[in-house]
Amino acid sequence: MKLNWSLVLAGIVFFVLPLFSDDQVQSQSYFFDDTPVYEVKAWPKQLSVLSYNTFGMWLGPIHVGKHWPDRLPRIVQALRQTNADVVLLQELWRAKDRRYIREALQVQYPHIVSSGWHATSLPSTIGLKNIIGGGLMVLSKYPFYAPAKFRSYKAYTAPEEYFAGKGLQVVPISVGGKLFAFAHTHLGSSHFDSDTNDFKPKQIRRHVRQIEEMGQMMADARRGFEERGLRPHFILAGDLNCPEHFWNAAQDAYEFDRPSYCYPSLDPNSELLDTFRLLNFDDLGYTSADGNPYRSLDEPAARLDYIFSDVNPRVIPYSSEMVFKDIQSSPPWALSDHFGVLTRFLLL
Repeated sequence: MKLNWSLVLAGIVFFVLPLFSDDQVQSQSYFFDDTPVYEVKAWPKQLSVLSYNTFGMWLGPIHVGKHWPDRLPRIVQALRQTNADVVLLQELWRAKDRRYIREALQVQYPHIVSSGWHATSLPSTIGLKNIIGGGLMVLSKYPFYAPAKFRSYKAYTAPEEYFAGKGLQVVPISVGGKLFAFAHTHLGSSHFDSDTNDFKPKQIRRHVRQIEEMGQMMADARRGFEERGLRPHFILAGDLNCPEHFWNAAQDAYEFDRPSYCYPSLDPNSELLDTFRLLNFDDLGYTSADGNPYRSLDEPAARLDYIFSDVNPRVIPYSSEMVFKDIQSSPPWALSDHFGVLTRFLLL
């Protein structure tokens, strides 16, 4: 989404102070009731994973994410009803909003972690780079095996992304004796230039550098687990801001038989499965879709949100779908400017 650069600078002063006040922790589990409303079986046969960009964008006191006060409780209700086992949320920049979600869903999801401002690498905070934080939040029915770890990307794409500490959050979760490592991320966006009818080349190059950083961070995380004798099942999910197909500016359309500049680099070693594409051959799966009033109209619709999974004969994705797609006739028109992705796995 495009922002006015001067507004970004003006809003920083209003934005920074609330970030120091409450839930800025690397990881935390919350236990409130010995008999939770949603009972988790000791040996689950299935695992459901939801990734969702909430469009919870703020600029100081300004709601960049339109109708946010009305959308936030509706998002919470949708999450409660969907009842996924692990929920990965992006664009929750304010500690106040993360706290609201945590308090509303803490019985259903007793294990919660978010990426606050100080989870970014300290040298990067000089000059206000990464000061806003990662904006990521994970809700889990299952306990964390170890503390979550978050690392910021050094590269950033659009100018306003300089302040956002986007990065990779690795959350180890124990699911009925199986160890999963959720690699949760929100990559920078490459803006669309209406004059050239194409994505901006400089931002594309920076986007690819972020993806390369993400790959290295995941490799480091795998190596860290292996050094402790662990081989968790990795799931990479989030808003990757990466269209699946190549945009042909001359034809003003996607080439569906050709991958985009970023899609192949998401999995250079073919170690991961794109769960939605694996299970939906004929569905374009646009999570940033035409018809959503919150979507930026000067950019082509695209699939930007993904759930990738390690190839594993004992963890089999059997369904993947877009969720939260309803469009209303009056504000708030939708829950977000993105649709969510929900993948269900069979555990053998």
